[in-house]
Amino acid sequence: MPYEADIVAPLVDDGIAVFSYDKRGVGESEGDCCTNPGQYNVVAADADGAVLAVRSHPEIDADKVGLYGASEAGWVVPLADSRLSKPVAFTALVDGPSVTTGEEEVWSDAAGEDESGPLTDEKKAEATQKLQEAGASGFDPAPLIEQMSTPGLWLYGGADKSIPTDRSVEILSRMKKAGKDFTIVVFPDAGHGLVDTVPTAPEAPATLVEWIQKTATEG
Repeated sequence: MPYEADIVAPLVDDGIAVFSYDKRGVGESEGDCCTNPGQYNVVAADADGAVLAVRSHPEIDADKVGLYGASEAGWVVPLADSRLSKPVAFTALVDGPSVTTGEEEVWSDAAGEDESGPLTDEKKAEATQKLQEAGASGFDPAPLIEQMSTPGLWLYGGADKSIPTDRSVEILSRMKKAGKDFTIVVFPDAGHGLVDTVPTAPEAPATLVEWIQKTATEG
């Protein structure tokens, strides 16, 4: 499985500790796994609890603890980071939307997230038009992302049917030009699930690992 073999193992081999926990309602964790804007505070609090627990470990450098997450983590991680009295050292997001929750819903419906097959150029153009017509609505992570002061990695698939990659990259690129230390990588033909058991971009897990290795060991 890529998460363990291609992500966790090389980080641990490089001396980087990894603390992974089951999201609420997943695996042996109790609670509701399906978050919505009204529940993001709860999930962000879980992430903050994980950060504080790791920082308290005697063998961990508390100044170099970061947050990594995929998909919905694009909304959760910026919120979690904003709630900490001391921001994390870095954030690594895979398939993470920087758009509002409403825009994600419009895109996934128009792009045919639940349909089989890749995202065609025609379908992408149609989804892009509907996204522009709908505008922003719901929970907006952008103000929280703008507050982030540490290095951040954002990986995307150019053919993602779940989140609007082009719009997300546009938002992040604007922030990067304003001075944010963001690394944005788009795998043109890849869909959602860059770190799934079978990654939509085979090179995505290694890109993630290499960035974390470099960022976590700097200084």
